[in-house]
Parts: sequence; structure tokens; C-alpha cells
Amino acid sequence: MAAHALSFHSILCPTDFAGESRAAFSHAVALCGATGAHLTLAHVHPRELPMAAEFAYLSPAPLDALERAELSSRLEGLAAAARGRGVRTHSRLLEGEPACEIAGLAREIEADLLVVGFHPEARLRRFLMGSTAEELMRHASCPVLTVRHDAAQSPEEVAPIRKVLCAADLRASGAEVVPYAMALAESLGARLTLLHVLEQVPAFEPGSAVFSPVETQAFRQAMGDDARERLHAAVADANPELLAVREIVCAGSAHERILETAREEGSQLIVLGPRAPSPLERMLFGSTSRRVVRDAPCPVLVVRGAAATLGARPKRAAARQRVDA
Repeated sequence: MAAHALSFHSILCPTDFAGESRAAFSHAVALCGATGAHLTLAHVHPRELPMAAEFAYLSPAPLDALERAELSSRLEGLAAAARGRGVRTHSRLLEGEPACEIAGLAREIEADLLVVGFHPEARLRRFLMGSTAEELMRHASCPVLTVRHDAAQSPEEVAPIRKVLCAADLRASGAEVVPYAMALAESLGARLTLLHVLEQVPAFEPGSAVFSPVETQAFRQAMGDDARERLHAAVADANPELLAVREIVCAGSAHERILETAREEGSQLIVLGPRAPSPLERMLFGSTSRRVVRDAPCPVLVVRGAAATLGARPKRAAARQRVDA
């Protein structure tokens, strides 16, 4: 797996002017300041207001001239604040279904990153995580950074990202996540922890006639060794002078081990891929990415369509710390 150089040119941040949006705005401005990217702020006046999965209430009439002027003024106020921190910024006021309009705008401006906010409280999860934020996580054409409502509320409060945790899916479907996390951590001057969770590791059950304890342990060891070998190969192109990488392979529930590791490491950013669960799993439990986003102690970046932000760089061998849990 080749390593690449990360380049941010355009970051899109939708806002509804609420607390979730203010936190996302602050992180978007901080990222633009750190990467030199251009910031687009967008507000979508919904033609429909989704209140539950089964039905929707129609909003009032489309925006009139006075309402449009008021919303444009609020957007421009945020844009002016970003420009005051040296970030090139402009704003867009749209009407329609929020997730659809934002996804379309991201494609139009060729955004490298979407920064969205959300509120994790249980009574709001279905309304917010089940609508705009989740739809963008699942269908956006670029990576999506989710920021909790209780994160830093001003760009000045956003600390530089120095510890990145990447949940590595070693299947073909997760191939772009590791190089993206490597490139991002290197560009931010951050340390990278690479975590792979073995979710379906068999356990010996007394009285079982299928596998003996020795056979079960041998199989578990073989699974771990294979994962460690593939995880190590995934970061073979890291430059040790520019990027410190720590590798961890452990067993358990994916979202639980990701959250546990993030807290232990003091991670400031979690990077993971848009792993799609089965319809039954999504209905009963929700996806790993959704549960991590909901409960993470820091912003979470879901990698989608990341190839456009990466450019080739020479291969180098890397020295790294390896940890087994």
C-alpha cells in the first residue's frame, strides 16, 4: 500500500447557526488555518423538516427576499469571522433537502472535506444522526469530519491535533483509510496510532467437542499474527522522520475497543472508514462508525472518496512501535 501526500484545497462546513454548527465551524476554521484550504460556509433552508423516519412536515413557503437577506447576513457574519483569522472564505445559501443539497455542493466545489456538527443526546440521536449528519457520512463524495456540540466553540479554543487514532479495516473495502490517516497525521505533525480490532475471534467453551483449548488458542494466535503482519505492511511507506506510528491489534467489539483506545491514548481525532453493516445490524445496533461518532471523546473523520486528496510520494521504510493487546 503506497503512502501519499495529503493536500486540502477546499473545506465545506454546513451550518444551521445552532450550537452543533458553531463547534463544527470552529474546527473547520482551525483546519483551514493549518492546511491553507479555502472554506465554504453553507446554510440550507429546508423545504421539508424531517421529524421522524416515517413522515415529514412541510416547511412554510420558500424564502422570501427579507428572509434570504437575513440568512445571508448571518452567513456573512461567520465568513467575516473566518476571514479575520486569515482564512479565505465565501458563503452559499441554498434551499431544499439539507443532506442532498450539501452533498451536491460538495461535488460542485470539489470539497476535500466536509465538517459537520451533531448532538449526541439520546433524545436527539434519531432526529440528527438519522438525518443530515448520518446521510452525509454514508453518501458524501469526500471525507466527513463530525464534531460534537460540546467541542470548542471558537477557533481560538481548538487545540492543534497531535494524536490521531486510525481504526484500520484490513479488508479491500478499507484500503484507502490507512494511507489517508498517515498523510493527514504527517501533514498535521501528529503521532498516529493504528488500531485493528479482531471482532470474530473464537473462544473455547468447556465441553465443546469441536475444538480443544490448544486448537482454539492456535487459531486465535494465527488470526492475530496475520492481522499484525498486514497492519505492519500497511504502514511500510511511513517516513520515520516525519511520522511516528504505533500499531495495536486487539480482539473484541470494534466500537468499544476504538473508544477505549481513544480515551487511553488521549486521541484528538479518530479516523475510520464508512463500514456498511447489514440491514439487520443497522436496524438493531447501528454501524460501528455511527456508534463511534455518537460516543467518541473527540472529533471523528469518516473517510469516503479520499483518493482525490492524495498524491504519490516516494516509498520509505519506517521504524515503529508494535503493541499487542
